Amino acid sequence: MAKLSKLTTGAMLTLGGLVLYVINSFLPWQKLCVGDGDFKVCASQSEWHGIGVLAVLLGIVLLVWEAMPLVMPRPALGTVSPRLVSMGLAAALVLFTLITTLTHNEFRKIWAWIGLILAIVAAVGVWMQTKDEGVEMPSLKNMGAGGSSAGGGASTPSGEGAPSVGEPSPPASDTPAASGETPSGEAPS
Repeated sequence: MAKLSKLTTGAMLTLGGLVLYVINSFLPWQKLCVGDGDFKVCASQSEWHGIGVLAVLLGIVLLVWEAMPLVMPRPALGTVSPRLVSMGLAAALVLFTLITTLTHNEFRKIWAWIGLILAIVAAVGVWMQTKDEGVEMPSLKNMGAGGSSAGGGASTPSGEGAPSVGEPSPPASDTPAASGETPSGEAPS
């Protein structure tokens, strides 16, 4: 319980929004009633239908991922920040909830809109935590030289790298290094 009292506003928004989102996913997002007077037949459908299943599963995965530090440390992911994983999951959750809400548009009920709002609240909570922790998105400038496409070879931050596919490689020098120089062309120290 001590860990719960130390949660930031962003963490409370994220966890609260996700718990309510998962509960809301079982409510009728679509409902149709036919009949007249005392005889009425109704059919409803929750978010657990079609692409909504993917949205709810993303919500559950994000909930587990965000609640994990309350119980145990998160697993190491190499160079990827755990907060960036949260950002990706939250963005996917909002996207798939939006798709679910817009595509299941026949006889839509208020619960679909509430689910979309809760997904956005959870994503805002993740964003707030990201800002609080000072995590920055990786720069695209450092990922490749001059906008080269995938498969274009490794590059250094200065923009010099291996030639891209289709570029001729520089000719190899067959002449030995001049006297007083190292093979790299620098004067010896």
